[in-house]
Amino acid sequence: MKTCTKCGAAKPESEYKRCGRRADGTQRHRSDCKACTREYDRAHHATPERQAYLRAYRATPDYREREAARKRSPEYRAVHASVMARRRARLAGLPDDGSGIREWLERHEDEDRWQCHLCFGSFQPGDEIQWDHLDPIAGGEAGTAVENVRAAHGACNISRRNTPLDVWYARVGTPEEAAA
Repeated sequence: MKTCTKCGAAKPESEYKRCGRRADGTQRHRSDCKACTREYDRAHHATPERQAYLRAYRATPDYREREAARKRSPEYRAVHASVMARRRARLAGLPDDGSGIREWLERHEDEDRWQCHLCFGSFQPGDEIQWDHLDPIAGGEAGTAVENVRAAHGACNISRRNTPLDVWYARVGTPEEAAA
């Protein structure tokens, strides 16, 4: 149980939005409950003045150019892809350990394996790195968990799509066969 700093009611942690992780890896939650957060957001964002300001700001050419450049950046695309993968897994009812790109990178650093898990080629500067699910979300069972996610070249990951790994290797050949 946790006490909301706005309404003073004691509620379970599920009634508070998550807001990151502590140094020990446990989940942190906001100090105000979801109901109080919703109430504040409605009052703050629903005012006609605020809506008029946002419409005018978003109509400026500078905003549109910055937003387009941001969405083209590799960092944005990687985060967006991980968010969408997590959403697809959740909608399919698959498990989700709450990990993200930071945890996936930590795992790869621990294993010291900086190569594509599909073609076993090393990553070079400028390569597009994507995060591939070993067991695909479409028809899979593992979901979005650290143990199920590996780094892959963008082209390799796109060519695989949602094909099971053994079927994909049978179709394109294993990297050892391709090298021979």
